[in-house]
Amino acid sequence: MSLDRLQSKPGTFAITPEPTPTNSYPGGVAIGGQAGFVEGAAANMGGALFQTPTVTSGASTSIADSGTISHNGCGVAIVACSSAANKTGVIVQAGTKHGQKLTIINTTAANTLTMAAAGTSNVANGTGCIISALAAVSLTWNALDSRWYQVRAA
Repeated sequence: MSLDRLQSKPGTFAITPEPTPTNSYPGGVAIGGQAGFVEGAAANMGGALFQTPTVTSGASTSIADSGTISHNGCGVAIVACSSAANKTGVIVQAGTKHGQKLTIINTTAANTLTMAAAGTSNVANGTGCIISALAAVSLTWNALDSRWYQVRAA
């Protein structure tokens, strides 16, 4: 069916995916490569939502004390400590749009990254945002107060 035939009912765009061939659970849909549903244990209830970044920052960037993690609008920033020591006072480049998602991956084997105070780092919980060695943190940009908010269980 062509998209112009779907316009017969203004404001509605319905997609009904076929069951997946591996387990017959409802399938998923990705529009623009941004989001979709993963099949698996939760798929019998509609699947588990995921978001795929369109671009990553590429190679690991070396970060020093008070250094800035640049993402340039990418969904993933890959960083490592510049020397064998924990890094503090880290700043995250401001987001570009409300609701933007950013995952920062610390590829350093033994050192942590600790953000600077909220007013400096652009991260709402400031020094409370610590990325352990070989770990990642997910952030969401709030354009209303120009801060990144750490995504974690309450």
